[in-house]
Formats: sequence, structure tokens, C-alpha cells
Amino acid sequence: MNKDKAAPSAKGHPAKQLNNIQKHPPFKIELVLELALKVGLRGFTQPEAYSIYHESCLHSSISELQNRHGIAFNRCLDPATRVHYRQSAFARYWLADTQARLKAEALLNKYRMKRGLILPISFDCRSGAL
Repeated sequence: MNKDKAAPSAKGHPAKQLNNIQKHPPFKIELVLELALKVGLRGFTQPEAYSIYHESCLHSSISELQNRHGIAFNRCLDPATRVHYRQSAFARYWLADTQARLKAEALLNKYRMKRGLILPISFDCRSGAL
């Protein structure tokens, strides 16, 4: 071992170059917003959110979006989510109106830019598609 040599520099290392740096993973609130925008008026339930991104407290995320960010959601109990007769149904959530959709898009794009993603996302409210 030669102690006179300097340690190799990370400057030229491919993992340290700007274009190879991994971005921060999406925030949980981004995942909720993206799902709400994608499904459109069909809405989504907690089991559906869990199967997509492992959301276990959807009601808390929806509450945060309504109370902190002013994004209105409609909700109703979905009897199709009842498996056992004593089990209560899960709530189905969807964005209340066009204004809520626009606020959700703006907030989603704000979080995406915060993570370094430059291209904004825009959703078609009729189809729920990108």
C-alpha cells in the first residue's frame, strides 16, 4: 500500500456525474395527487391505493389535501368494498370539480419541481389520462 498517492477522486466517477444522480423518490402526497388525477371521476378507495403504492391511511392524506392545501374531494361509502356483512364499506374519493383538479395539478407539479423534475404533468379530466 502506497500512502504517498492521493485517494482516487470521485469527480470522474459515473455515479457522481450530474446526469446519473438519482432523484428523490416521490413524496406520499404526490402519489395521492397523481392517483386522484389519473382515475378522474371514477375515484379510488383505500384498498385500491394500497395496491398501487401501499397507502394505509388514505383518509389522513385526503384530509391533509383538503385542510392544508384547499383541494376539495367528494366521498361516499362504496358497498362493493364490503367483504363481510359486519365490515363497514371503504370510502371512495374523487376530486370535487375542475377547480380542485387544477389545484391538484399545480400542487403535484410544485412537488415534482421540488424533486428536480422539470416537465410539468397535465391531466385530461374527462378520461383521467396524462
